[in-house]
This record gives sequence, C-alpha cells and structure tokens, in this order.
Amino acid sequence: MKLNKIYAIGLAALTLTACSDNDSHDINTAAGVTVHMEETEVSATENVGLFNVPVVIEGNANGFVEVDVKIVEGTTYTDEEEPAITDAHFYVTSTHIYINPETKVANIEVRPVDFRLPQKTRSFSVVIDKVNGATVSGNASTTVYILDKGTSPQYAELLTGQWLVNFESALDGSAYAGRCNVQQDAELGGMNFNITGFDYDGLTGQIPLVYEWDDEIGYGDVAIRMGGLFVPSPVSFTGYGPCYMRLTDGSATSGSVAGLWNNTYSSVSFGDLELYVMVYQVESGSQIGYYDVVTNITLTHVK
Repeated sequence: MKLNKIYAIGLAALTLTACSDNDSHDINTAAGVTVHMEETEVSATENVGLFNVPVVIEGNANGFVEVDVKIVEGTTYTDEEEPAITDAHFYVTSTHIYINPETKVANIEVRPVDFRLPQKTRSFSVVIDKVNGATVSGNASTTVYILDKGTSPQYAELLTGQWLVNFESALDGSAYAGRCNVQQDAELGGMNFNITGFDYDGLTGQIPLVYEWDDEIGYGDVAIRMGGLFVPSPVSFTGYGPCYMRLTDGSATSGSVAGLWNNTYSSVSFGDLELYVMVYQVESGSQIGYYDVVTNITLTHVK
C-alpha cells in the first residue's frame, strides 16, 4: 500500500491562540429567577485534574446571573477524614462566575493536589455567598470530598487480557476503535509496552506506551511514548519510499505524556491531548511532515 496524504508542519500548526475575554454580561432583570448548587455532594480523586462544581439557575432569565461563592474548609477530623485546606490540598480557579441565561449553568473549577503518599479523605464546601440577578432558592452549598487515588495495577497486570482503543482524528473527525493485544516492547524492554491491532486507514495501528512506576509509593501512570511507532512496520509514501509513522507532540521525539486513570483503574484517558502522526523517511531518518493529528485517546483494559 502506498499513501499520498501528507502535510507540511510549521509553527502555525503548533501554535495555540489565546482568546480574550471581553464579553459583556448584561445582568438579568426578570422576576422569578433563582439560583442554587446543582449537587449537595461531589467526590473526586486527588489525581483527577480539573473538575467542576456546577451552579445552576431556574426561570426565564433575560440576562446573566452573577454569583460569588465562598470556600468553607471542612471541620471533620476522624481516622479516615480531615478538612481540605485551600491552596494546600486544592486550588479554585475563580470564586466569581456569570451564569448564561441560555445554558443555565456555570462551574466553579477545582484542581486537587495529587500527593505522592496515601492520604485521608478531605472535605470542603462551596457555598453561594452573593448573587446579582436572582435569588437563592434550595441548595446553597456543595460539599466536596477529595479521595485518595488508591493503588494502581502492577505492570504485569497491564500485559494480561486485551485493551480497547478509541480515538479521533482532529483533522476530519474520523473515529477509530479496536480491540487490541498488548505486549512488552521487544526493543526497549523494561516497562515499555505496545497496544497493537486496531485498523488505521487500512494499516495495523498501535499505541506506544510506558508505565511510569514509582516504587516508593507503589503507583504508576500509563503514558504515551513520544516518538514511538504508531504503525509497527514502515509504510510506503509516494515520492518518499518506506517511512515510519511516529506519535509526537509535533516536536519532541522523546519523553512521554501521562494519561489519567479512572476511579477503578480500568481505563486511561488522555483528554483533549493532540498528537501528530509524524512521517519519517526510513533511509534518511528525516522528518517529512505529518499524516494526521489524533485526539480523545482512551485505552480500556479488558481482563
């Protein structure tokens, strides 16, 4: 098989553009609009990254509802639980939000601190403090519990059974999925392994991985190896001959990017991470360009 599609890569392809926040917020003047916290309790593991605590409005608002919340640290001390302290155990992006009358929901963003050693459950509350454009009705507080991330699988467990691979092309939205075999990388050894066997444009694709294991705390993260082969065997490209197809962030050909385990340690998600399927000539080793950009990668272990 010979492939023709290939894209030149340049700075423009790798540059993220920041958007300014100059939106005006006309405050609601309609009567009967209320605001409340969507949940009474929310739980998240310490390694979850950024998560949301939603605030919602009810009624037919004709403008935005402005809300300030306050963070109230927990007061419970037991063998299993203790208070969560702001800027020590978690961070809040902002305590000031505007709720759009069309979507009727906005979020307080929270990022827990991921500690190396085992932790107790920690708690705090997000409480509605001030409102402009509505009245508080119903639940005005959400208690947030930050849970210890627990113990991830041993490396040997990852090499059992099969893995389901799911991802999308960021270029055309094509979805890819497959039930794949797993094996240690024969060349690299160690905790480097590959999930191989999904169909990728008529080719056999694989995800090159490394298990970043920490002996001290007995915990590991599944990470994608930058520069690892996305297709195990060379592929012939018109005008270039045999080429390797490797996963990179567009520049780095070494290192790794870790995914996020789910709560049961059965699935790893890489979220909106975008990786280039870079093309390198076998003979010269030179980079030709990229074939695709993949994103929304999820790997699920089927034991």
